[in-house]
Amino acid sequence: MKLSDFDFDLPERLIATRPARPRSSARLLLARGDAIEEILIGEVAIGDRLVIRHGDVTPADGRIASGVAVLDESTLTGESLPVRKQTDAVAAGTTIFDRTNMAYKSTIATYGRGRGVVVATGMDTQIGRIA
Repeated sequence: MKLSDFDFDLPERLIATRPARPRSSARLLLARGDAIEEILIGEVAIGDRLVIRHGDVTPADGRIASGVAVLDESTLTGESLPVRKQTDAVAAGTTIFDRTNMAYKSTIATYGRGRGVVVATGMDTQIGRIA
């Protein structure tokens, strides 16, 4: 077989007839007003208030606003032990390893609960900058 034997138009014809589907069907909880809402991860926006619970995967980078949680950041930092997160301010210029008031996209809550404000989504997150 040679390259000219392949029908390169076939994928375009298939794509044109394929129905649109959501980018992700994964859901998360957000605090909006006094209510807790469940939304698709792709709908998270800067300024949204995340609800962080044991077992949740963090969908975006966020500043911890209340509560205490322990997050597994190994996907981002390579640290083998989970990190305790809390609301106390940290000094400007603090390295990512020492930002104890931030939750990062793709990290997993291993203990506790809290709420945070989304500060970055998608490719603007710490993990997105690596990709």
